[in-house]
Formats: sequence, C-alpha cells, structure tokens
Amino acid sequence: LGKNALYKIGEKLYEKKGYIDLRLQEREGALFNLDRKIILYDLTNTYMEGTGWKSDLAKYGHSKEKRMDCPLVTLGFVIDGQGFPLASKVLRGNQMGPETLKDMLEELQKSLPDTGKAPIVIMDAGIGTQGNLDMIREKGYDYLVVSRKHYDKEIDPDAMIEITDGKDRVIKAQLIKKDGEQILYCESAMRRKKEEAMKTRLQQRFESGLEKIRASLTKPRGTKNYDKVLIRLGKLQEKNNRVAHFYHIEVIRDPKNNRAVDLKWTVDTGLMEERFGGRYYLRTSRMDLGPSDIKSLYTTLTNVEDSFRSMKSDLGMRPIYHQKDLGIRSHLYITVLAYHVLQYLRHQLRGQGIHIRWAGLRERLMTHVRVTTSFTNDEGRRVFI
Repeated sequence: LGKNALYKIGEKLYEKKGYIDLRLQEREGALFNLDRKIILYDLTNTYMEGTGWKSDLAKYGHSKEKRMDCPLVTLGFVIDGQGFPLASKVLRGNQMGPETLKDMLEELQKSLPDTGKAPIVIMDAGIGTQGNLDMIREKGYDYLVVSRKHYDKEIDPDAMIEITDGKDRVIKAQLIKKDGEQILYCESAMRRKKEEAMKTRLQQRFESGLEKIRASLTKPRGTKNYDKVLIRLGKLQEKNNRVAHFYHIEVIRDPKNNRAVDLKWTVDTGLMEERFGGRYYLRTSRMDLGPSDIKSLYTTLTNVEDSFRSMKSDLGMRPIYHQKDLGIRSHLYITVLAYHVLQYLRHQLRGQGIHIRWAGLRERLMTHVRVTTSFTNDEGRRVFI
C-alpha cells in the first residue's frame, strides 16, 4: 500500500469514530470487567511541520515539547482507571484551558453505562476550576482535583497522620471536611526534594537573564532605552513564568531622559517556599473516601501522562505532516486506536506480573527472532521449518 492509500483509510476510520469508540469501549469493558468508576482527563499538544495555513486547528501556543516555532494541535484525552481510552477530541493548538471539559463530559454521557454510582473525574488544577467542578456535579459526576486554594489555617500539625503513596513512600497528611467537600493536605519529603531542585534551576536561569539585562545598561552598545528594557524584561518573564511572578522587579529610570540606569529585584521567599515546598491539597466531592483512598486515586492521574508519553514516543503522534483538518484528525485518531492495542497488551502483561514500560518491552522483544528454513525432501515435498 502506498502512503496516500493509507491516508484515505485513516480518513474513513475517522468518519466511523463514534461507532468504533463505542464498540471498543464495550468490548474492552466485557473482556476485562471494567467498571469505569474512575475517569481521568488531561490535555496535551503536538507540533506540525509546515505553516498550517490550510488548517483551522493549527494554532501557535505553549508547546509542551518546547516547539514554539511550529503550529500546534491539542488532543483532549479521557481514560478509565485501568488506562483504557474512553473518549478523545482534537482541539485547536492554543486551546489548553478548562473550557475543553464540557464537550468531553457530553461525549462521555452518550457512551458510559449507568451503573447507579457516579463516576469520579480526576484532573489537574489547570482544568479543575470552580466553574468546571460545579458543572461536573450538575452532570451527575464526582471530582478529585488538586486545589488551587490553600487551607493553611485549618492545618493542625499535631493531627497529621502518615500514609503511603503508590510507591510505598511515606506522606504526612491531614483530612479536612469543609463546605460539603473533603480536603486532603499532603506533605511529601520526596516531592519537596524534587521541587527544591527544580526551583533552584528555574531561579538560576531567570536571575541569569536579569543579570544580563542589568549588565547591558552599562555596556557601550547595550540596550539602555527604558521602553526597550521593559520589552526585554517582559519577554524574559514570559519565558520564565513559573518563577517570575515571585519576583518584584524595578527598572530605575533616569529622570532627565528615557534611559534605564539600573535594575533591582527582590524575591518573595515565603510564597516561593509554599509553591516548591512539597505541600499540596487534594479536593474531592466524595465524602466516603479516606486519606489513603484519596491519595491513591489521585496517583492514577499519572496513567494519562504515561499514555501521552507512549503516544508521542512510540506510536507516531508527533510530528504531524498533514495540512488539512481531516488529515490531522485522522492522524491523531490512528494514534488513539494504536494506543487501544498497546493498552490491551500492557493490561495482559500486568496480569502476569510484568510491569515494563512499552519502550522497554519493545527493546526486549527485539532480541526474539524467528528463522524459517525450507528444503525439498526425498519425496519431492517442500518442507518449512
């Protein structure tokens, strides 16, 4: 088959997407007795080769792969607690916000069976706005999300308990019941260590940029115009937005002309410590869950991140060479279908106690070779071994 023939087949598969998704969902549910009580939702994007001018989906935005030079396309993806896909939708490349959840929930309501108990939707803080949480409840679901709001005044150090995460690491926690929700406060030493290293790296990069801007104020050909310095500073802040908002920066202007003469900054160490201190809050509408249950459920969100990693590195999701929307949608849909097969295999392997990443499994299987030898025997028959 030639490339164009495969593209046409991909487009025909996409035309039957609704039917295929429903049948796969039913078949996988029957094969593995999946109850679909847990729904994990997240977004990722991938980049396109070419200008993308023929596509309404191709837009410039924040690339998770640092490809700011290419137009992007976003994929919204829903999987169940065992990692099997439930729904997917291709979105514009600059559409990574909380407004994407409504369409996905409507698609799920068409296909999920009514089991009498509300599924719980798990997502990250970027999607879990108050408006989305209210909408989830209206549609008959529960939710579990990292809280944007902090409840420091409610924490009692003497009431902390110890629980373990999915990797048997000890976490200090406290459960708070407030306004019809449960809030689980978590302190993780491992997470704190990881975030400290990340904070140091981000700070060094940002402050190095600030030093360069300040040094240019005294160089013969450096940028000294006040307005241009502000533009340069704005670009640096945008590039380092994860730490820039913790800094108070002042550009000193010469009152006699429009030249900047100095750059000063201070850091809000308290807020930065709160953000990178290994502390976080999990918020859920389920009142029957204990601290270990809440933490264990939220850990399953890593299944979505793992699925995105597999689709991008192993299943050919990136880059996209198609220039028209139908081709783009069919390309991403073939990746989703391939992930169904991958997840089926991984689920079977986990049942046998084999917990290897897909890339590692492929590497091991590359050593397995079958050689076929053929010859004619003395009766004149062709034999294959």
